Amino acid sequence: MHLLEMAKTTWNTIIGTTSNMNRDEARHLQEQVRSYLGLSREVLVIFGPEGDEDGPLQEIETLQSLLCEI
Repeated sequence: MHLLEMAKTTWNTIIGTTSNMNRDEARHLQEQVRSYLGLSREVLVIFGPEGDEDGPLQEIETLQSLLCEI
């Protein structure tokens, strides 16, 4: 769960400061988000779904979709 929160925090950094970042910085943060999401997914697959039906696994899917759009 902490990895997912780190992914969301990093995503917020990307969205909030994109105009002040150079391309390499933005790409680096995007890779961090992808890494956090991948590790989050691995943990949640082992532990099983957490929380509500639209829980963390759905949040991971949503954030990965958003990453693909930028």
